[in-house]
Amino acid sequence: MLDWRGRPSLIWERAQARELDQQAGVSVTYVQATADSTGLEADTADVVAAGLAGIETFSYDMHVPYTPEAWRGRIRASAGIVNLDSAAVRNFDEALAALLAHRFPSAVLEVPHRIFAIIASA
Repeated sequence: MLDWRGRPSLIWERAQARELDQQAGVSVTYVQATADSTGLEADTADVVAAGLAGIETFSYDMHVPYTPEAWRGRIRASAGIVNLDSAAVRNFDEALAALLAHRFPSAVLEVPHRIFAIIASA
């Protein structure tokens, strides 16, 4: 599993989310894992239910490079945005583009992600 990781403890990330909502004129629900949430129990429960044993897990964090345009596409595809009407998506995307250009003017964004793996045998 590869998931991008929000860091809810950082105040500026929360402020950015609110700022985007205000600029775009929409309200989006942001779901972020807490620092101690790994999804381990839920993910391994499916493996156990499938009859597998010898379960081992591991995870590590890495940065995945995105251009600002690619990151905007990734965010548009997320659950909080994809269900909005087209005008709201356009407004949100324009606000995100402006925010990225202002706060992260780099050609490449390094976005933290978590890799999580389960190894099991039949």
